[in-house]
Amino acid sequence: SFFVPLMITAFYYTEQARWLPASLFLMLAASTREDAVIAIASLGITLLILKSSGPKQEEKTFWTPRRILGISISIIASIYFILSIKLLMPAFGGGLLRIDRYAQFGSSISEIIQTILKNPQLLLETIFTKQKLIYLLWLFAPIAFLPLFSGRISLLLVPGLLENLLTDFPLQFSGIYQYDSVLIPGIFICSIYGVNTLLKYCSHWGKLYLK
Repeated sequence: SFFVPLMITAFYYTEQARWLPASLFLMLAASTREDAVIAIASLGITLLILKSSGPKQEEKTFWTPRRILGISISIIASIYFILSIKLLMPAFGGGLLRIDRYAQFGSSISEIIQTILKNPQLLLETIFTKQKLIYLLWLFAPIAFLPLFSGRISLLLVPGLLENLLTDFPLQFSGIYQYDSVLIPGIFICSIYGVNTLLKYCSHWGKLYLK
């Protein structure tokens, strides 16, 4: 539950180009659950490809503060994730035990990635089931499918969707348990961007109509 407000607040500070509080809230968000850093890494990638919301002169160089933060977030989050599952969690008697929920693809992260790349048919058969299509409808219908119009910012949804759609564990795509928490910040952020896109589209066609 803590991940949702922390991640949304971190994103807000990146939009305000306030990098220190953004970094603080990202670290707090990363501490909430073991897969949080995957969503945070996707935020880093998103910051790399989004246009800067700051002064226009920042875009004259590739290495804007936003992009520096983005690549830093991606690298640090990836390192933290590896350290967590390889060192920290095993040291306290835990580990990334739920990898067995993706057993149809393999028994390790590397095997899963290889199977997905080599066997796209299995990937499609796993995702496009009746239960998972209902799950997607349940996720996006309440916010009028606005994230579908959000453009590149929709990358924020990719880790959570893959995590819940690639598994055969039914509770994970039931829509009523904690498994959606990694998705919720991205859904609301993308909804806002989706509204903005539609408003621009309506404004454009409105001006053409008036002409």
